[in-house]
Amino acid sequence: MSNIIYHYTYIITNMNNQMKYIGVRSCSCLPENDDGYMGSSKILNEVMNETPEYFTKTIIDTFPTREIANINEQWFHEHYDVAQNPKFYNLCIAPMGFWNMKLNPTPAEKRKKALDRFNSKIIKTGSCHEWNASKQKQGYGMFSYDGKSKPAHRFAYLLHKGDIAENMVVHQTCENNSCVNPEHLVLQTKSQNKKNYNSTHVSKEMVEKSSVKFLYRLRSVRPELEKEIDALLMLLVTEKMKDEDDFGFEEIKKESYL
Repeated sequence: MSNIIYHYTYIITNMNNQMKYIGVRSCSCLPENDDGYMGSSKILNEVMNETPEYFTKTIIDTFPTREIANINEQWFHEHYDVAQNPKFYNLCIAPMGFWNMKLNPTPAEKRKKALDRFNSKIIKTGSCHEWNASKQKQGYGMFSYDGKSKPAHRFAYLLHKGDIAENMVVHQTCENNSCVNPEHLVLQTKSQNKKNYNSTHVSKEMVEKSSVKFLYRLRSVRPELEKEIDALLMLLVTEKMKDEDDFGFEEIKKESYL
């Protein structure tokens, strides 16, 4: 009986989806005759048990000692970043071991974790789901996911309803900027959204007040239009506007316009 121990690195490939596993092995037979060994990964073995015919094993290289073989395995693991690379079954980079491995969460696990964290920031009041965390000054909630911050109502739509097509915006039918209730979220084009905003957020008084401010500024740069501008001001300026005095001009000048 031979006392020779052979050491080699290998790669197992799933020919159905091209996912791979890189490992190291020590055995008493020649590596090319070690057909019965197909890796020690629990996840890999579970997949292979379902469809063993899809998997092939290729010897990468052989080595005189296990230490050198381990170094070769570690080089491949680091080179391909196997623990984070979705194309590999490996759960850790050698020689870390399972106690320090970084698991790649499944899409379902990742979605559940995000949903739990998202829901923890919501207070349900009546029909609206109020965002109770970070917000923009306009009142829109902000949620961090995958290292990126995005509007909470957009994330709620993605989470519950699906993808958002390019050039589409998520509109809150309740007109509550803090609401993330998926039942209140619909997709709109930018022009539709702007029209909705103007119809619900921009009042007649706001439009008239902005026009008066513009006319005061226009009068100072187009003196030849003084009579025409004054005529418009006489129609637009209200007593309330006079009292507020927020057009950026001195009172004496404003009175002269009127």
